[in-house]
Amino acid sequence: MSERWRKFTRGWVVLSIVFTVSILLFVAANLLVYGAYRVAIATNVIETNPFLRKYGDAVRKSHPGKDMAEIRALLRETWSRGMVYDPVVQYKEAPRTGKYVNVDPAGFRHSADQAPWPPPKDRPAIFVFGGSATFGYNIADRETLTSHIQRALAANSGGRPAIYNFARGRHGSTEEMLLFLRLIFEGARPDLAIFVDGINDFYRQGGRGLEETGVLRQLYDNWDSNDLGDHLPRLVHALPLTKAVGWLMATLGLRSPITGIDVTAPSPGQKPNSESDEAGKAAKSLALYGRNRRMIEAVAAEFGVRPVFVWQPIPFYRYDLARHPFRDDVAHYDAPGLAEGFRTMERRWKAGELGDNFVWCAHIQQGATEQLYVDTVHYSAAMNRLLAACIAKGLPKDALER
Repeated sequence: MSERWRKFTRGWVVLSIVFTVSILLFVAANLLVYGAYRVAIATNVIETNPFLRKYGDAVRKSHPGKDMAEIRALLRETWSRGMVYDPVVQYKEAPRTGKYVNVDPAGFRHSADQAPWPPPKDRPAIFVFGGSATFGYNIADRETLTSHIQRALAANSGGRPAIYNFARGRHGSTEEMLLFLRLIFEGARPDLAIFVDGINDFYRQGGRGLEETGVLRQLYDNWDSNDLGDHLPRLVHALPLTKAVGWLMATLGLRSPITGIDVTAPSPGQKPNSESDEAGKAAKSLALYGRNRRMIEAVAAEFGVRPVFVWQPIPFYRYDLARHPFRDDVAHYDAPGLAEGFRTMERRWKAGELGDNFVWCAHIQQGATEQLYVDTVHYSAAMNRLLAACIAKGLPKDALER
């Protein structure tokens, strides 16, 4: 055997050993991180939730009557399950059963005294659509907006409608319109449909592209792909080490513990948008909202459904942020044209331009002293009680007549 061949063989053996050891160490590191995380959750040796680490006292105050063990369980039930595929609308909250958060396979979250599915014939049916605040992130089923609407309607009229919470995280008026159409197409017709909006449409800036289109297209186009690059990003994202890095960044204040968005300081030369820019972006988003509303109304009229449109409260409008216990992360939820869009809608409402089936509720937090948020933008039970009262008061008197 020549000297060159022996050197090559030794080099190959060393390289193989280094590669094998590196793989084993990488696997061991991920298993160690995963095991440590499970132990930390089970024993509460450290607070594994960066949100609770940052805002623990404020979180406790936003959940009166619950101890920290209950709050941790509630947050785990809220966030431990992601979205799953849903025809037409693209995604929905994953079905789940828990002590605090229950989501039916039909796509709605349970409310207090939840009616069966499909809706019974002997009671008026109400479908409620909206985003994550209406769904009720970080609160229990009995504390959601729909649960409070049901109580408010019962107190006002003594009626007992069957209410269904079809709100979903990240939904705006486009997704709500498509979900409403799909439910009608499938034969699930409510007597009253309530659409709660006011924040998510501004993130789309008037665009009709659904949020998950790019991801779903990539999954479909590369379903049978043999290219590792088509699948590697998802694998890396699922690794315990990757999640540990995200947790560390949130703990160090480099990433929002609520949104997961990296925290970056504004560049020295960065200037805020001009009033004309804000007005243009607000107009674009509101035009999309108006088109979706007209389509909902057209379908509702054809199938005998009463639609009601609610404009929701948000931290950016008619609210003293000094009272907001989670205000450090509020800026991450701002969107171009958001504040100007709310001012425009209030002017239209006051001028009577939005119709009898529009309910303005963006003002309800003005001057309030209760803790109205359980995180940056999601509502506490106290806020849902105020919002439900506003909606119940603003409904047309014959809204639930059959």
